[in-house]
Amino acid sequence: MEIFTDASASGWGAYSKGQGTHGFWDSLDKKEHINFLELKAVFFGLRCFAAEAASCNILLRIDNTTAVAYINRMGSIKYPKLASLSRKIWQWCESKNIWVFASYINSKDNFLADRESRTQSTETEWELNNQDYNTVVYHFGQPEVDLFASKINAKCRDYISWHRDPDSMAVDAFTVSWSCFFFYAFPPFSLILRTINKIITDEARGILIVPKWTSQPWYPLLSKILVDRTNPSTGRFPYVDGRDCLRKAYQQRGLPEEAVDTMIRSISHTTLRQYQTTYKLWWDYCTQTNTDYFNATPHQVIQFLQQLLVTKSHNSGTFNSHRSALSLLLSGNIGNDSDLKRYLKGIMRLRPTKPKYSTTWDPAPVVK
Repeated sequence: MEIFTDASASGWGAYSKGQGTHGFWDSLDKKEHINFLELKAVFFGLRCFAAEAASCNILLRIDNTTAVAYINRMGSIKYPKLASLSRKIWQWCESKNIWVFASYINSKDNFLADRESRTQSTETEWELNNQDYNTVVYHFGQPEVDLFASKINAKCRDYISWHRDPDSMAVDAFTVSWSCFFFYAFPPFSLILRTINKIITDEARGILIVPKWTSQPWYPLLSKILVDRTNPSTGRFPYVDGRDCLRKAYQQRGLPEEAVDTMIRSISHTTLRQYQTTYKLWWDYCTQTNTDYFNATPHQVIQFLQQLLVTKSHNSGTFNSHRSALSLLLSGNIGNDSDLKRYLKGIMRLRPTKPKYSTTWDPAPVVK
């Protein structure tokens, strides 16, 4: 494989196998030296065009001699920042068993990558400002995927780009099913109708940002995709993730708004995702039994767990996880209720936690 890369003051570009891609620098990158940006363009080019490659050789064509030297020598001691970035490039290649060699190319011969790096059209880089975005998230919950984004304006950790992008999970959102995640979409205005049709086709759920243009042909279609999240009679789980559930619970308890996010940050992202399963099951139970979602008694929690014991094959560890999740959600100190503790001890006897591994091996021979 042969990859051409280039960097300019405005952005980076890469070209390979008849296809080009580009991106723009954020405010921090714009302050960096051009040598650093050239190396970064190389890294982005590799991640865009060689993400699926393995066990191969790649020729890098670069019009910057410093970048060529740092890649071929696997770093240097003169400029630690350049050495650190070149080390990251080689570690990434090593993980895929890829060998790279950089070759200098004259700038006038590197016109394809140079053209990509100097692209000035920023029509695709529109975004909602962070303050308004935070307001949207506060009301509707944290989305999982930004469908129309790039490296410099993505609102979610996972995003889908329009062009090849070093960190995007996919290219072109319309080639991916939207039904498996809670999305955030602020599409280009020309793609709004196509976006609405995709939501209807995939029966997807998420946050869509569009202008209030009542004269547009797509505007009447919005009524087909709107969901009333405030109406529990729909039976749908109204909260996006564990963070959303706990935020609502803390708000109902009258905690200061500025302290709610601080309290939620005390819980890891992995734990919140695990608790999400409990909160969905608890919502279904509350809908069936007309139980207050945020103010239940320990005996109602026991009845909920007993229902799971009958219908699910959970082990005792999972039931303890349910108890921990609900103790954060519900008012009162249900985690220390004596009846609930006794009930969980009974589950431990009925369904003891299975060993994590069926077999083990001695690491001593390997170490030796």
